[in-house]
Amino acid sequence: MSNNLQSLFYDEYIAWNKMNKARHNAYVNIVRADDHYSALPMELEAMYSAYAEKRTQLLDIEKQILFGGETYYVQHPVVRTANWKRYLQSLRKKCVDDEALAIVLELDETTRTWIAIRQNIAKTLPPAIGTSYDNVTADYHWAITNEEEHIVGMYD
Repeated sequence: MSNNLQSLFYDEYIAWNKMNKARHNAYVNIVRADDHYSALPMELEAMYSAYAEKRTQLLDIEKQILFGGETYYVQHPVVRTANWKRYLQSLRKKCVDDEALAIVLELDETTRTWIAIRQNIAKTLPPAIGTSYDNVTADYHWAITNEEEHIVGMYD
């Protein structure tokens, strides 16, 4: 693997972590901010663990794409800009203060950064492999945009 590609993968890893921290922060401080029950802290930590588990699954898929030449097809509808804006708007409507609004903006920024880095990685790969890699990105973006509405079956 070239040094450039290694650097991009490192950047992608850092961006993924920042994005999922922002995502978790939005869920805890906006989506579930008014919920108060004894199991909520455990539920929120389990959710963050689910993000990490999903990341492990994605890395396994990516390894098969990058080193095994497997093809990955999009499993969910691709998130269009309008879908993403609608999702962010739904979070903004729940914001009660400027701090919550800043959380939404951070989620948007970190997600866009993560996607941009993954698109740069895909461009450096051979076309078929790059397309499969982009398809994984699209499915994960779909999950971010849609999963809070279906939290029970988050990754089924």
